[in-house]
Amino acid sequence: MIVRGKNLYLKKNNKKKKIIISSIIVAILVIVVSSYSYALWSATEQQEGFNQVNISCLDLVVNDNKPINLVNAYQLSDSEALEQVPYTFKITNNCNSDEYVSIQLDMKSSNTLSTNNLRLSLISDNDYIVWPSTISELSDSSEINIDRYNTAKKLEIEKIDGNTTKEYNLYLWIDEDTPYEDINNKVFESKIEIVNTEAPENTNPTKWHITYDLDGGTISKINRTEYDENDIDFTLNTPTREGYTFAGWSGGKNLFDEETILMAIDGAKKENDYYIFHPYYAHVMTFENGIPNLSIRANSKYAISALGHTDYQEEYGTYQQFDINQYYYDGTSSLIRISGSNDIKQIDISDINKDIIKIYFSYGRGTYVNSKVYLKYLQIEEGTEVTDYEPYINNQTTVTIPKGSTGNRTYTANWIAN
Repeated sequence: MIVRGKNLYLKKNNKKKKIIISSIIVAILVIVVSSYSYALWSATEQQEGFNQVNISCLDLVVNDNKPINLVNAYQLSDSEALEQVPYTFKITNNCNSDEYVSIQLDMKSSNTLSTNNLRLSLISDNDYIVWPSTISELSDSSEINIDRYNTAKKLEIEKIDGNTTKEYNLYLWIDEDTPYEDINNKVFESKIEIVNTEAPENTNPTKWHITYDLDGGTISKINRTEYDENDIDFTLNTPTREGYTFAGWSGGKNLFDEETILMAIDGAKKENDYYIFHPYYAHVMTFENGIPNLSIRANSKYAISALGHTDYQEEYGTYQQFDINQYYYDGTSSLIRISGSNDIKQIDISDINKDIIKIYFSYGRGTYVNSKVYLKYLQIEEGTEVTDYEPYINNQTTVTIPKGSTGNRTYTANWIAN
């Protein structure tokens, strides 16, 4: 692979405030894999020192002394790729006001190396701006302002605070799983393009966390451990385990497996999107220590939400009830109670000053033989914020988290012995 440097590219549009800047080393990335030698990233045309462009509030500083160099290896794992020397550039905002820039990768349609085989990551201040991702899975951009470049991928919209400088490290590599024949004598050309843009709709999104239980498995590609609602759709990478076949992920945002637990109760049925329980069959049912498939972690808090209603029993002059309880080590508790004729969303959030010992639910009073509980959904999620409902997933081999999603998530890998 060869990287040929070109001059900075600048374009100004009077109708729309716009700054197009492409950097020296990454200005044209040309990947050529020969059958006679290993491929490597090198800068064949370098300028000495820094190259700087001053436009309005923004300066772009490119460090020519740090070209991308894969050191005689072209198929790399994510962890190996991130150990390579990155391409570094800086954006300085010289004004008092904040500026937003869009960073994108423009590509030629004549490229012969598939973006399915190329991965990319962008890091700033030790945080992922773009998590290790296959380029083909990134969002398309319709705004391409460089001649002879026909397609583009949007990397991120970044805020550059007034009177500050932000440094970025760009990593680009060929996926370790790419067959040799798919890269032999292939070419890929692209440019990094930086454009002034409008602020995103949500400029301060909540960062949600993702926890994984691989149960003895490993993942060569890096799975995200956090996300926010501005992120594009992303798919979890598949783990492997010697002597086993991956059966899928379980869990997700909702830690309560409604389908498995509720439908296992004698007499329960699902009808018109409701889980329906008849106390004549169930009487009082209690699941303790976090309910099956939910382990209470030390120092963790939980947000519980439920939607449903119950039948009225004329003989006793009261409604059936369904309770979900959080019990704390100090002996106190809190609960959600579904009881009434209308679907009303009920919420219970862990006391931030107390530690949970168990969560359990119960329903039914044996004498209310003609009344039922109608539960639309029950969600238990880690954290202190109730988010939109999602069903628990069970043995799902491909899990994609769409843009706009919210909530902390826990995924457990399931295995079948070979």
